[in-house]
Amino acid sequence: IVAYVGIVSANKLKNNSKYALFLDPGCGKTFITLSHWESHHFDKDLLVVSKGTVLGEWEDEAKEQGLDIEIIYLNQGSTKNKLKIAEPRGDKPRMFLITFDSSWRLETAINAFKKNQLMVVFDESHYIKEFASARGKYARMSLSARFENVLILTGTPISKASNIDLFNQMRVIGIDDLRTKTKGAFVENFCVTETNYYGNYIRENIVGNKNEDILKEILAPKSTFLKFEETGIILPEPYEKYIDIEMDKEADKALKERVYKTWKLQNAGSKMMAYRAASSGFLYGAD
Repeated sequence: IVAYVGIVSANKLKNNSKYALFLDPGCGKTFITLSHWESHHFDKDLLVVSKGTVLGEWEDEAKEQGLDIEIIYLNQGSTKNKLKIAEPRGDKPRMFLITFDSSWRLETAINAFKKNQLMVVFDESHYIKEFASARGKYARMSLSARFENVLILTGTPISKASNIDLFNQMRVIGIDDLRTKTKGAFVENFCVTETNYYGNYIRENIVGNKNEDILKEILAPKSTFLKFEETGIILPEPYEKYIDIEMDKEADKALKERVYKTWKLQNAGSKMMAYRAASSGFLYGAD
């Protein structure tokens, strides 16, 4: 099923410069995206915007797929980002990686690219679901509006069981159906609201969804949905992976001085929290 979804998505991606992969974790979002880039847009550089804990997975997946590319992390401030992006592209395509919270620093640096020179990917796109937030505006008005090839990826397009979470994501991929063109129209057609009175102030709160079948029809030409339980995949048993981390002298000294040996650390999580607190200098003295 995953292979089939990958083929269908790849065919749809060829016909849509802006697209959404709403696939559960393990269903191949990163693989499909990198394969699409390699097959159809390797003449462009790739910009991946995501949360920090995910960026390393893009590097790992690219290496696993054997892509001959240059990988560049951009969370280094506006000036350094501008210098890195402005460097002439060599023989290899470049994959730029940056977090949502740092992506605003690309505002001036990104002007180095023409609209057909960069492919933009928003991974974990539920992070840009808020229409009026800085993240939502930048994704919609600066990156998506500027470049012609845009993908959004997430396994949780609706994080609060409300269709309104899809509104900004749909704007980013260029869906302009009259029923979803404005936030007011979207709420009227696809959300159930409840009137609440706060003194002289009246507010309409979203309390549910409606017409979800119609919303799916609107989304269908520019998106793929897949739940993991629909795949029939049986995952192997989890296994432990050990990573050795070398501590510098300062960190080792801090732990020896500030972590009490009498602490009863029940599990790895509590141990990690104790180390973090100790390293931050919050635990000094007999108290």
